[in-house]
Amino acid sequence: MTGYTRQFTEIIHRVLAGITPEQGMALHLWANKLLTLRTSTKSRTEKLQDIIRLTRDAKILFPLIKKIFMELKRAGWDESSWKSKAGMGAAIWASLIIGKAAAGIALLGGAIAVPLWIVFGTGDKFVKALIAELKKRMPAL
Repeated sequence: MTGYTRQFTEIIHRVLAGITPEQGMALHLWANKLLTLRTSTKSRTEKLQDIIRLTRDAKILFPLIKKIFMELKRAGWDESSWKSKAGMGAAIWASLIIGKAAAGIALLGGAIAVPLWIVFGTGDKFVKALIAELKKRMPAL
């Protein structure tokens, strides 16, 4: 198990601790929609609009998305070197400066960082591990 895989597993276990079946189903659906969006042929602006809509409409998931954000921030930002932080900051700003769709980002605050990372960054491995763990915990999925 690599360092990232171990970190992801630990984060996922902390995030999923105590979730309700309703939250688990909603999280599973939301995560799958983000993976589908990631591989779609839509433009970056259309993807951003869809991310904002999906995240805004997933109100039941806000506490979980914020928890994921805080855990990832701790592991990926707080414990990173300044060079890593500079690279991540540049990537985030590049994603944000892609048109008027970015106006909705401010409305969602930190909750938007996770789906942006999943669709535009390297978050696909994390979300796939999250989906796999949800399936283990909730066989009905």
